[in-house]
Amino acid sequence: MLRQRYGSKMNFDGAYIDSLVLNAYTGPGRYRVKIDELTMPGMIPISSLGTPVLVEWRARWRWRDGAGSEELRWMQTSQGRIPAWWQYQGESLPWLNSLGFHGLLLSRVPTPPLLEEAQAAKLTIIAPPPSYIVTVDERLWDNVKGWLVGAAVDVRGLDDLKQEVLRVSQFPQPLQRKTIAEAMEDYWAFSRVVDELIVPAPAAVSAGTTQEKTDWLRANLQNSRRLGSGWVSISTDPLPGWHDQIRHAQQIVQPGEEDIETTDAVQLRLQVAKAVAAGARGFLFRSATPLDVTNEQHRVRVAAMRTINRDLSLVGPWVMGGQIAPVPRLDRADFSAAAWTTSRSQLVMLVAHSAGAEHTTPPTQERALKCTMPLPTGIHNVLRITGGSVQSLLLTPGDNGMTWEIKDPSAVEFCVLTDNPLVERYVSRHLSQTGTEAAEDMLDIASHQLRLASRITTARWPAADAELPRRYYSTIRAAEQLVEQGYGRLRANRSSMAIEAASQAYDAAQMIVYESYQTAISNLAAPQSSPLVLTAASLPYHWELARACEKSSWRSVALPAGEFSSLDGMLQAGWSQQRRLNDRAEMRVELVPLSESDPQLLPMPRSALGLRLAALPKPGQQLPGGYEGASIRVRSAPSPIAQGDLVRITGRAIIRRAPIEPGAGLLIYENNGGPALGQLVRGAEGQAVNIELYRFITDDQPLRVLTELRGACDIILEGLSLSAISPAVNVSKYITSPLPVAPAVP
Repeated sequence: MLRQRYGSKMNFDGAYIDSLVLNAYTGPGRYRVKIDELTMPGMIPISSLGTPVLVEWRARWRWRDGAGSEELRWMQTSQGRIPAWWQYQGESLPWLNSLGFHGLLLSRVPTPPLLEEAQAAKLTIIAPPPSYIVTVDERLWDNVKGWLVGAAVDVRGLDDLKQEVLRVSQFPQPLQRKTIAEAMEDYWAFSRVVDELIVPAPAAVSAGTTQEKTDWLRANLQNSRRLGSGWVSISTDPLPGWHDQIRHAQQIVQPGEEDIETTDAVQLRLQVAKAVAAGARGFLFRSATPLDVTNEQHRVRVAAMRTINRDLSLVGPWVMGGQIAPVPRLDRADFSAAAWTTSRSQLVMLVAHSAGAEHTTPPTQERALKCTMPLPTGIHNVLRITGGSVQSLLLTPGDNGMTWEIKDPSAVEFCVLTDNPLVERYVSRHLSQTGTEAAEDMLDIASHQLRLASRITTARWPAADAELPRRYYSTIRAAEQLVEQGYGRLRANRSSMAIEAASQAYDAAQMIVYESYQTAISNLAAPQSSPLVLTAASLPYHWELARACEKSSWRSVALPAGEFSSLDGMLQAGWSQQRRLNDRAEMRVELVPLSESDPQLLPMPRSALGLRLAALPKPGQQLPGGYEGASIRVRSAPSPIAQGDLVRITGRAIIRRAPIEPGAGLLIYENNGGPALGQLVRGAEGQAVNIELYRFITDDQPLRVLTELRGACDIILEGLSLSAISPAVNVSKYITSPLPVAPAVP
């Protein structure tokens, strides 16, 4: 195994097996397992190595669930929590440690001063390996826990990654570390190459439902956990193409306005919670901009990261050291549950999971949430942990087990079911240490959401002469008073009451934000049709840009050969296609008569043609679908449109073979926003799906429309058309001085 892993040229002289571990998989509770005989024919006894055997070697391998390890499990040490790494951007290291981070991800080999600073701050390091052998101080370099040998690599870089792993494996002993890589696809193959494989979570703004993304992540984490534990990377920054779209809208409707903070603290927390439920056991948070608590706009991102790290610290003993348990039955379809069990206790995590709410969460406190499940013998207590407070809930017996009720559920809830005093003390100790900072973070998040709700209301109704905006403003004022009360309670050292006030204020603000989001997407073919509705922070620009467009008019723009009348004509106009080599699929790119697709659905001339894109699995094969890449890409001819204009792309697609896998379908996008902002065409067989994209031209490159086929499906694209508009720009200067000469009167 070692030679297969490290190569046949490795010197394994002196290697030996120092222990054998037996895993006995049982049900919940404690068991004693006895082994009557264990033989290892052909193995070399350790005494033959010529070194004395440690006298206390039996004590070193005591059964880990004894009294000592049971107490150690609940001592709240860093080894028992889910690790979180931050992409370092020059922040204060002691401050990052205070936010709860386990370590840093560096973009270059660390310097000795940085190693000393990280060691003093109790932060570990993941960094690229040095390009040559360096002399190291083992005392400092012991803080480096892994070499990042690849980031965002695809299957084309697999051979290069193998060579890099081989090079790193030949480092001298002081530089030997585990190898870590982040892959974009084919996770099973990459997991056989490195010690720890990182799976990037699908971008929050990308197409697909939350359930589809969670299912995709769960499946690929199972593939990636060959040697490692299952790490996930999450970007906290807006995607570059998406950010450019927002900035262009901002320059039109609010010129000179400060760059907005796009972080949705609750959505980011939900993304992490769902990844934990999917099997994530480590997180790498990527960011191109530093965390900055002094910036009022960015404080919400700091509050979000500290809240997430508190969650990971709280659930660590169950998630890292326990077993997956059956989940309770919930009486609300907009919540999902995950559960783990260990040491006469169970942890139940409840997560808001509303269908159709991928980009902003609906308010959750309008009605109670009931959970029902059979409880293990002896458990008689349910502790609800929300924010920084704990509440003991009443258990009610019933036909299907015991039921407990949460009257005002938040988007993320934790419930601990236990009769173990060690667990109860662990929960109390955790909350006593974090209650004040939890209240502070929740108040910051609620304040940010209230400012956003007010900004959205003003954008929708500048005059505010209707009943709905007046009611919204009244709700905002009442919520602002709750926040002020919360800060007062925080100063009086009443953190639990401050948390309650912040939670109520946030829910009131979120009611306004969510209703506005639903209104904004109601007239779009998909949320990805407009980048301005993909985050609550950019929603105000949606209505302000609409008013700017009312002062101008749309004009038709030619897309050469966009009607798909001739394959030769498309090629001459500049259309092109790319295919990935795949021996598991049969692929088709061709023009077909639309009348043969569905005569009743498409009342068109028999001469009308459509562009068919199909990837069909061969017998006995499967095609992974989704976020890891496309099998076919078709690129349109260029269409010159002026930089700064808003373009509208429209069309229609017919589903011949329904996509099944999460994230599978026909992705439509353009070269300004990129594939992460594309509309994913999915549906039932025979269904017609409208295509609609609004995009700003952010550079001087000609516009190109791209279509990607992901996973196994068969879809016909009828045709594409373009139109553009130059939104009216706000005028900031006016000529007001009198004319030098009075105009002549005729």
